[in-house]
Amino acid sequence: MDSVKDFLASMPPEVEPMLAITACDSYEGCILASKLADHLAQTASSSKKQLVCMARNIDKCGRLKKMQNIKLVHVDYDDPNSVAIAIRGIQTVVLVPEIEPQRVEWADRMVDIMAQEDVIRCILISSIGTDAPEKEQLKRFVQTEDKVKGTIQRWTILREGLPFQALFYWVPMMQDIGALGMSIKPDVEFTPLDITNLGDALVSVIFPTTRSDLDHCHQDGFGSGCSADTDGTKLTGNELNTSTSKQDETERFDGQIYTLTGPERVTGPKLVEELNRVLASGSDKGDIEDESSDHQMRDATPITFKQTSRDELRSYLMSLRNRDQDQDEATLRQHFQLRRVPGMSGMLYPFPRATEAALGGRQTECHLTGSVKDLKVPDDPCKCPEYPKKPDVPKDPKEPNDPKEPKKPPPKHRTPHLDPPNDDEVDLILDLLDYIHEGRATFQSGDLEKVAGIRGRGAKDFFEKYARDFRPSHPLKNEDQ
Repeated sequence: MDSVKDFLASMPPEVEPMLAITACDSYEGCILASKLADHLAQTASSSKKQLVCMARNIDKCGRLKKMQNIKLVHVDYDDPNSVAIAIRGIQTVVLVPEIEPQRVEWADRMVDIMAQEDVIRCILISSIGTDAPEKEQLKRFVQTEDKVKGTIQRWTILREGLPFQALFYWVPMMQDIGALGMSIKPDVEFTPLDITNLGDALVSVIFPTTRSDLDHCHQDGFGSGCSADTDGTKLTGNELNTSTSKQDETERFDGQIYTLTGPERVTGPKLVEELNRVLASGSDKGDIEDESSDHQMRDATPITFKQTSRDELRSYLMSLRNRDQDQDEATLRQHFQLRRVPGMSGMLYPFPRATEAALGGRQTECHLTGSVKDLKVPDDPCKCPEYPKKPDVPKDPKEPNDPKEPKKPPPKHRTPHLDPPNDDEVDLILDLLDYIHEGRATFQSGDLEKVAGIRGRGAKDFFEKYARDFRPSHPLKNEDQ
């Protein structure tokens, strides 16, 4: 309670809190908050606006703690007054559900407080699979959607497909035994979404372009307010007309449910095919520490896809939280009954100690809670420099170059850091994969382009960005040699 009062008292009078977002100590909430804050900072009309970020554990808010247009507020859902004070005077709230046993209870309490505090608009982050209420974790999204629709005056729901970044949970398996083991059939199609594109859609819903700008985006694929960058992120700043339109462009999103999917259908084998292609070509965009490691990567045995049972996958995901970094590949191999296959250049096989890469063995600048809904993305808080960036100091042209001055090394690649999933997160992953396995996630909705004017990032672009995190740290010879 005191922290909330201190926050309100310390807020400069010229700064106006205009928007709030929940669960900022979760990965997804942190990434979405970062996207919104970046947009506010880059848009002249919103430069004096402030984003209120609510979190149960502020220590896990990463980059958000350094952003000048963000105020972090500690909230306790068992203390409704702390939530009420945090959103007092704010008209729009982004509700990111907590993937915890109390998820529905906390969300209901949050929505009731929003109504009590006269919050006019709510943007709810939800999930695909709401047409499968027989699955407990997916049913909980339905319950929260119904609560928002029945309580808040203006609402928009963004349902996200399975994120590409969920694959980071499989890094230990792929690096230890060279397989992507999922409880789905090899031929079943689904349309994964890059989580950064969820952030693009959220920005567009809250700060929409004018109608003419959006139509232009649709006509040529990107348009004057959009960019053809690999992540499909729209440009911001003066190129966007977000607040000068006489018509309230946000009204077109009221009462709408958007299912956000990626730009292409993939299968499990297609994912490993794209990953193997990037690894073999060396076309990943991460930095390469030395030529020998790059050569080993190219000669490594390709990753394969394996259909596992739900129980096998549950056992693997649960083991991540207790995984011993000295556990060797034989344990996983015995568990999944896998065999090595010949590589492209001899019998080389990656990668023991993969947990160091997937679960934080490498140093990162922050530490965030992970889940299938809370995953690392290209511009995530743990991969970005301190905000705001310090301006470059121009060098005096009359000053001669110092031949002794060492050449600055390129910035080091920071491996995404995921906390092992808790029980509810494991169940959510399994329910989503069951939904995919049943052939119910094959649709490509087109809603991402409808909302944000972009197609989004596909598997090739994702792996080019992150292949370094799946590549071997060093190869192992085939034990049959």
